[in-house]
Amino acid sequence: MRFLVLGVLASLGAWIVPSAADAQPTHSLVYSVSPTRTPALPLQGAQVAGDICVFVTPQTGITSVSFYLDKPTPTGTPFRIEGVAPYDFNGTGPAPALLAIPYPTTNLADGFHNIIAVVSRTSGGPLTLNSTFTVGNVGASLGFLPNAVSFNISGAGTSSATSNLQATNGSAASFTTAVSAGATWLTASSSSSTTPAVVTANVNTAGLAPGSYAATITATAPGLAAAVLAVSLSVVDPSITYELLQSPGANRVGAAPIADGVLVSGGIYVFTGPDSGVQEVRFFLDNPAGTGTPFRTETAGPFDLAGTAANLDSLPFDTTTLADGPHSITVEIDRISGGT
Repeated sequence: MRFLVLGVLASLGAWIVPSAADAQPTHSLVYSVSPTRTPALPLQGAQVAGDICVFVTPQTGITSVSFYLDKPTPTGTPFRIEGVAPYDFNGTGPAPALLAIPYPTTNLADGFHNIIAVVSRTSGGPLTLNSTFTVGNVGASLGFLPNAVSFNISGAGTSSATSNLQATNGSAASFTTAVSAGATWLTASSSSSTTPAVVTANVNTAGLAPGSYAATITATAPGLAAAVLAVSLSVVDPSITYELLQSPGANRVGAAPIADGVLVSGGIYVFTGPDSGVQEVRFFLDNPAGTGTPFRTETAGPFDLAGTAANLDSLPFDTTTLADGPHSITVEIDRISGGT
C-alpha cells in the first residue's frame, strides 16, 4: 500500500521533501583482489578466482552490515556482522592498517554464488544489496542464474519461472545437458539440450494442502559438476482474503481497506484483517521488497502497524515521523496452516 503524508505545505503548494543534503549515500557491494581494497570493482556479474576482498562502499552513513553467503534471502544466521567501518565480508585486520581479510573462493564450488549485505543506515531504514558472481578455480562447471526461484499460489493452480543454465567459467564450449525435477508437483524443461539454455520450472499445486514445500531441479553434463536450482513453493488457503485496513479511531470501528495512494496526516490506525488463521504479521515501512528487519513484527492478534494497547485498542502510527511525500507499507502474513 502506498500513501502520501500531508504535513506542512510550501507557499506554492508543493510537497515538502528532504533536501539533497539529507540524502543517504548510495551504497554498493564491491570487491578487490587486494587487501587495500583498490581497485574496487562491482561484485555483481564478476568472475572471480583465488582470494578476494568483498566490502560495502562508501563507509559513511552506516551503523552495521550483516553479510549472507549463498542465500536467496537474508534469513537465518549471517555469515558475518560488522559493527564498525570498514565493512568487510571476511573481517578486517588490526589497526592501524585495517586491511581487508581476503576470502578464499576455493572454499566454494566453481559456479554461481551470491552475497547479500543488509546495511543498517544512520537514517532511512535498512538497505539490502544482493550480488551474484561466478567462481572459476578449477574449470568449466554448470550453474543456474538465478540459483533459486519461489512461488506463492492460492489453492490449486499452476505457475512457472525461468533460470539461465550455462557453463560458469566463461567457457565458450557447448555442453550437452539434462535436467530433472525432484518433486511430483514440479517439472523442468529446457530450451536446448546444450548450454547455454533457459530452464523453466513448472509447478502444479493440484492436490497439495496449504503449506510450504521445497524441491530442486538438477542439471547435469558429462564431466562437469551438477548445477542445482532451489525451488520453494507456498500454497495458501484461497478461502481467506486478508487486507490492510485503516480505521478513524483506536477501536477499529468503521475499518475499511486502505486505498492505494491515500493521503494521510497525523496519527493513523493501520492493521490487518481478519485475525483468524494468522500466525505472524510483519510490517515493512518504505521497504516494498520486504527485506531485512521488519518495521514491526506481531505474533498475536490484533495485528497493528504501531502495536496494540493493553485494552486491545490499536495504537496510532505517527506520520509526522516521516517526511512529507510518498511512502509505502508492505505486509507479510504467515498463516497457521502454512504459507505466507
